[in-house]
Amino acid sequence: MENSSSIKEYKQTIEFIFCAVRSSGKHWYFFSAIYVLFTITAIIGNTLILVVLHKVSSLHPPSKLLYCCLGND
Repeated sequence: MENSSSIKEYKQTIEFIFCAVRSSGKHWYFFSAIYVLFTITAIIGNTLILVVLHKVSSLHPPSKLLYCCLGND
């Protein structure tokens, strides 16, 4: 008897989670747009940093390597 009641509770929990996810569909589009904007900004920023580091000759090679590795994370 306990097994069937725990299965019912599990199914209700799963249904609640999926219904909650479906009801917030508009939030998903908003956050996706924000993430795309941040991704493009990060790619452009990291590319600019790598180009500048490639052109700078006053840095020691180990420091330059460190900054290049930090830009690729």
